[in-house]
Amino acid sequence: SLWSVGPRGPMAEPAPLTLTFEDVAVYFSEQEWRDLEPWQKELYKQVMRTNYEILRPFGCPECGKSFRLKGILKAHERTHSRERPFQCTECGKGFTRPSKLAEHFRVHSGERCVFYPLIENSG
Repeated sequence: SLWSVGPRGPMAEPAPLTLTFEDVAVYFSEQEWRDLEPWQKELYKQVMRTNYEILRPFGCPECGKSFRLKGILKAHERTHSRERPFQCTECGKGFTRPSKLAEHFRVHSGERCVFYPLIENSG
């Protein structure tokens, strides 16, 4: 096609995405918005929705929330399934993310203070 841009073929990789939604968002003042025709408002909404989906292409089928990276979506999906695949070897408590397990493990290693209520001995 005359309109194709970039490398072609099965091995072609997409260029790394460096844009954020704020880079492509267009905002109108209240007066500018009032001055738009209904079809212009609808076009604006469609374009902005498309931009958002392109920049955050991984959508959760459960709640519709979108994520920029597939791994973040996978971690998010565990909140719906209650899956906790990262288990503490000390106490067996499960976590949805390895970073949360690492944070928890400090409780056992003594790196983080754990405060317990003071129980006075009455004897």
